[in-house]
Amino acid sequence: MIILAVVPIGNFQKIYGKERTSTYAIMCRDKNLITATQDEVISVLRKIRKVGVGQENDFEVVTNDQLIDQFNSITKYFKLGPC
Repeated sequence: MIILAVVPIGNFQKIYGKERTSTYAIMCRDKNLITATQDEVISVLRKIRKVGVGQENDFEVVTNDQLIDQFNSITKYFKLGPC
């Protein structure tokens, strides 16, 4: 079962404050659209968070592939089973 709650960012900030951490899961229909979707998400977040031109993003966007790479780099040092 999937539950989706959509809250306008302004309402979220009024309730929880602007410094609160929030996570968004964005999916695209086609794997070939990942880069374009990521670019669009970054653009929208920069506007919402008022990040000026030339300023570093004050947020992070991570793809599934990046998460898998991070997981693999951590777990490569672990071995399951008898040695």
